[in-house]
Amino acid sequence: MTKPILFIILFSLGKLSYGQECDCNKDFQFLKNQIENNYSGFKDKVTPSTKRVYDSLTNHFIHLSKLTTKRNYCLGLQKQWITFFKDGHLQIGENKSETKVDSLQIKKMIQETETIKISSKKLGKLKASKGIEGIYYTVDSTYTIAVIKNKTSFRDYVGVIVNSKTKLWTPNQVKLELKELSKDKFIAYTYYQDHSGHITEYSFDGTSLNNGTWVKYNATPKDNNRQQFAPIQTKKLTDKTFYIQIGSFDPWNSQAIDSVFKLNETILKSTPNLILDLRGNGGGVDDAFKPIEPYLYTKPIVNIGVDVIASKDNINSWKALLDYPELDQSIKDWVKTITDKMELNEGELVNVVVDDEITFESIEPFPKKVVILIDGESKSTTEQFLLRAIQSEKVTLIGQNSGGVLDYSNVRDAIYPDGIFTLYYPTTRSRRIDMGEGIDSIGIKPNIYLSGNKDWIIEAINHLKN
Repeated sequence: MTKPILFIILFSLGKLSYGQECDCNKDFQFLKNQIENNYSGFKDKVTPSTKRVYDSLTNHFIHLSKLTTKRNYCLGLQKQWITFFKDGHLQIGENKSETKVDSLQIKKMIQETETIKISSKKLGKLKASKGIEGIYYTVDSTYTIAVIKNKTSFRDYVGVIVNSKTKLWTPNQVKLELKELSKDKFIAYTYYQDHSGHITEYSFDGTSLNNGTWVKYNATPKDNNRQQFAPIQTKKLTDKTFYIQIGSFDPWNSQAIDSVFKLNETILKSTPNLILDLRGNGGGVDDAFKPIEPYLYTKPIVNIGVDVIASKDNINSWKALLDYPELDQSIKDWVKTITDKMELNEGELVNVVVDDEITFESIEPFPKKVVILIDGESKSTTEQFLLRAIQSEKVTLIGQNSGGVLDYSNVRDAIYPDGIFTLYYPTTRSRRIDMGEGIDSIGIKPNIYLSGNKDWIIEAINHLKN
């Protein structure tokens, strides 16, 4: 049996140093070339029926890339462009600069910060605004800003300082810029205390921006009910029900998962019900969920494989995995086999994981029933696990649709020639797509849907009782 794996390269967005500039058009052309030649979803997303829209959008962003050398805007417009593909695995990160910002650079950034004067009359009206425009404050009251419509090629709204408890920010300076992606979703250019910045995504919930980072004047912040999940935890809920919550299938959590299942083997093999809580689990590697599967198994598990685009860049990026010291030799041997096959079939789609059936020697009598809790943050490798788990007669999915980020996987990275940004893109394509069983942007539907205002664990216990 061929060993399927899913590598997700983790990255963080570093601080932007706005004293630096970039050749935005050259960076955008690099991104475009990488996507068109190496991204495994390109031909599915750019079809005869969508090509006109794609070409028009791409030409628009090529035009914008010629209008700026500011690296924050450059990164922002690239992030906007890749939303066309609707692929959560397709991302762009900024490489952190090792250069320290000195006091003269900070002074220069402060002097170059844009200012917009807002009249007292306008500020008064903004206090009663019902939409995204309005007066906002930080929870610690360090800053108060006025968000107003102020459209340019790179933004739709700005947040202007009204009051600041730090001397580094003064009234009328632009603290925040928002570019609308869709209804109530934005690319956000946020500026730190020293006026350097960060690019992220914001949402507007009617009372706040970014889940309470900025709270609207005279509004009661909504309880977003965002549960924090531990890497792994267990609890005996009742005499008949054992609970295991797993926050990540990332490699760093694999050993802990294995240890927990070994430590609780006696309980698992004698308790009728199991609740497996995978809410917020954004994925990781397939090996991490292997200790769980024997307890779910009731019949052979059908596994649909993937193909890889054997471009020269992809061959090199897969070969780079051979230099990872943390990878087992068995995985390296598998990667070597794959890259040899890719080199023999350069330019084609190459089968790297065959369709197969997974069987276990026996069926564990306990647990008899398994509830798996899922939500929109259950993604990637977690969804690979779910596709296998739902083939079991023991399993019921409860919650909300999973994230829908799996059809295009095995993420690799490509550093831009100027070294400022890194593209993270999928190289493989699931053959489920050709079977009409793709899940991207849809997710895996639960057997029982739950709204966010219910206690999901209690609902799971009640289901198991019935």
